[in-house]
Amino acid sequence: MKVHPRLWVYNYDFEFELANELRTYRKDSGFHPWYFLNRSWHVMLPLSSSSDNILVYENPHPQISALLKEKLGYLPGFVVLQPAYESNAVFEDLKPRGSVHLPAGMGTLVPWGWSPKAVAFGKEIGSYVPEKKNLQTVNRVNSKITSHLLRQHFLPQTQQIPDRIIEETDLRKEGLETLLNRFLQHQGPGFIKHPYGSAGRLSDRCASTGFSGRKIRKWENWIRATGGILLEKAIAIKQEWSIQVQIDEDGILHPIALTRLFSGTQGNYLGTVVADEDQNQLDWHRTRLSPVLDEIVAMGYQGPLGVDLIETVDGTVRLLEINGRLTMGRIAFEWHRAIADLPVSLLTTLFFRSGGILETDAILDRIRESEQQFGCRMTLLNVVPDLTQNSFMIALLIAAEKPAGLWQILDDIKQRVKRDLQPTGKKEKSPV
Repeated sequence: MKVHPRLWVYNYDFEFELANELRTYRKDSGFHPWYFLNRSWHVMLPLSSSSDNILVYENPHPQISALLKEKLGYLPGFVVLQPAYESNAVFEDLKPRGSVHLPAGMGTLVPWGWSPKAVAFGKEIGSYVPEKKNLQTVNRVNSKITSHLLRQHFLPQTQQIPDRIIEETDLRKEGLETLLNRFLQHQGPGFIKHPYGSAGRLSDRCASTGFSGRKIRKWENWIRATGGILLEKAIAIKQEWSIQVQIDEDGILHPIALTRLFSGTQGNYLGTVVADEDQNQLDWHRTRLSPVLDEIVAMGYQGPLGVDLIETVDGTVRLLEINGRLTMGRIAFEWHRAIADLPVSLLTTLFFRSGGILETDAILDRIRESEQQFGCRMTLLNVVPDLTQNSFMIALLIAAEKPAGLWQILDDIKQRVKRDLQPTGKKEKSPV
């Protein structure tokens, strides 16, 4: 059977392109999270095969790539992108075409998410790309307003989150501040969300009424640009979940995994847990969400899909949002089933902003120490130092027997690395 090669591109800026966010260039100094995202080649690695290529901003670290090749049994090829001015817009960095040498016959483009710029690049290299109507479906599925409508029309109230949409027509009747205050007075603290926000970006938590003129103008601009914003009640969360599915070109939906999502208070991504025992609940969630999933299939959507859920402290499980793209839950599951030899895995990323960096050998030594102490398995997926040598990123897959101890293990390896970074003779201050 002939294997068709693919070109994997981690366009993490997918939602921000849909939101028409401004492109940001990296300066010579300062901490830029997207500099590290540009070098997160490990994200697409477990989805790839030996005949594929992954677009990267730098060649992978040879020591780490050798370790991963030993675990996976293969490595794909890597196509290096070296733009004159690096930014947080991956497909923009591919212009002009002279910034990257693309070998002939790279095959089918597979981006993190299909955006207009992804489609334009796919056409340029002669790859399959979605038709215009399918791209419109991608945009529609990824809008938080669509998530709201699907909740409202297809799920019982116990699976919904109290919310409302504010559109331009609403502003012709009342001012935005009046509408916001009424919602917050009725529902309590909540979130004001752009339809295409992601990982806590383009979302504001509001605990009380009364807003600055600057914020009101920002939210009014969101409404003018997209047609509406979503107000959502803040609900006490016990656990975040995500269902990973794949919808093929024939409209057949394939449930893949149930994963646990962990986020910070501002919605920023902290990590994903995959537990073998959780997969017993996958069919139950699939059945409960079948009206929503069937509607997404009816829309004509094809490709990877993540459905985020929240389990509340009162025991209800509610639909949060839908992501028509690859997700970190899918990536965590692919890593888990590819290399984990224990029933639970945590995929996570650590950032160290200590004024220095640590050699890879030293990081591996700290990993071995932590493994011996906790009886776990750790795989170093990536190390990315900043050009300023003042900060670096570590990507890890931690495998253990039970979910309960994962965060203790993570904190242990974090503290071990921090101790190595401290100047000789100085001790880290205890947290206050």
